[in-house]
Amino acid sequence: DYVNSTLQDASNKQAAGIAIVVLVLVVSPIIIVLVRNAVATIQ
Repeated sequence: DYVNSTLQDASNKQAAGIAIVVLVLVVSPIIIVLVRNAVATIQ
């Protein structure tokens, strides 16, 4: 039972890590576009 809960905890952490990576990959291009627009507006 201990091994089972440990494995579940590990997979939960892995899922959280993957979710964070996906979030960063999705948000990064949006931020880049917004920053470019802001820079273009300032200039």
